[in-house]
Amino acid sequence: RGSAVSVSSTGGFSSVASPKCAASDPDQLKSAREDIKELLKSKFCHPILVRLGWHDAGTYNKNIEEWPRRGGANGSLRFEVELKHAANAGLVNALNLIQHIKDKYSGVTYADLFQLASATAIEEAGGPKIPMKYGRVDVSGPNECPEEGRLPGNY
Repeated sequence: RGSAVSVSSTGGFSSVASPKCAASDPDQLKSAREDIKELLKSKFCHPILVRLGWHDAGTYNKNIEEWPRRGGANGSLRFEVELKHAANAGLVNALNLIQHIKDKYSGVTYADLFQLASATAIEEAGGPKIPMKYGRVDVSGPNECPEEGRLPGNY
């Protein structure tokens, strides 16, 4: 407890809290995008990758000034404490699908990877190309995860 999701509970997801990262490497982001496209060609997982990006970002609260308390796209969804939120049921499967990409591209933050995977899934399903900006910072531990109930509506 107090660390990222354990290997046993997720089938191989990282069990170590990652350090904060100021920005993702642009070349690694391009390569990670290509790997995500290959994943999407081999497995129909578009919906769960879109949901992963939404659930990581959807906890944002504009009325809270302090980061990371305000939530948002910060990679916190990789921690067991947040994965156990009722709204996040099943998202460990999305994490398992992309963990090998994160392992391959250490210069890409989880926060950016989740949003990249979501946008790429939309595009590869025939949706619009979504203009994205990268450089999101990962939270460093489960104590920085938002409390349960921060996702609006019927997620």
